[in-house]
This record gives sequence, C-alpha cells and structure tokens, in this order.
Amino acid sequence: MDKPPSRIKTVRLPNEPFLQPNGYKPAPLDLSAITLAPKMEELVDQLAENTHNLWAKERIQQAWTYGLNEDPDMRRSPHLVPYSKVDEAIKKANR
Repeated sequence: MDKPPSRIKTVRLPNEPFLQPNGYKPAPLDLSAITLAPKMEELVDQLAENTHNLWAKERIQQAWTYGLNEDPDMRRSPHLVPYSKVDEAIKKANR
C-alpha cells in the first residue's frame, strides 16, 4: 500500500524521545541512591497501599471487577484485590 486510506491520520512524532507535542518532557529524579529509615519505609508502604486503594475504588466506581487477566473491554483486572495480595511488581510501582 503506497498511500494510507484517507480516514487514517498521520501523526508526527517528536525527534527527541519522550518529548510531547506541547513541549512537556518528563524528567524523573534518580532516587536509586536514597536510603530511608525504617519508619520512613513504613510510611512509604502505607502511602503505596493508599494509592492502590484509591485506584481500586476508582476502578470499582467505573464498574470494573476482578478477573484473572487484564481486560479493558470487559473491565476486568487481576489487581482488584487487597493490597496484601497484590504481586510485588505492582507494589513496587505504587511505591
């Protein structure tokens, strides 16, 4: 196919990775060298659990339910479980 159908729009991507058309480019800090005291780690875990609970509450309000696999069309998520049952990868993402 030499030319895409007229219903398909072309999108120009920025040359620089992560640069958005509006000029925004995320620049996260490297926090890998930071060590927290045990009390602070406990607080981080509580905040991560709260983040999960806020996310879950929002999903449930949007009529999502628990499912073995992530399925946005059916509004199913395997992560709609108590934080203690969430896998470590999700916990790490919430921290």
